[in-house]
Amino acid sequence: MDEFGKLLSVQEVCEYLGVSRTTIYFARREGDFAPEIRIGGRIVFAERQLVDWLRSRQGVAQAAA
Repeated sequence: MDEFGKLLSVQEVCEYLGVSRTTIYFARREGDFAPEIRIGGRIVFAERQLVDWLRSRQGVAQAAA
């Protein structure tokens, strides 16, 4: 799993970003979130992909300001 770093649950991602589960599910549905990984019935996110997604959003946030 070193390629992905730590795998984070939806709850862990919520805590990491300081947002609600609803916000995460809405962003996923809109196609505007880090790629998910399905393991059985669980959805997890690779920490490295989440960080890459956050970095890509930096330019979007600065352009909107």
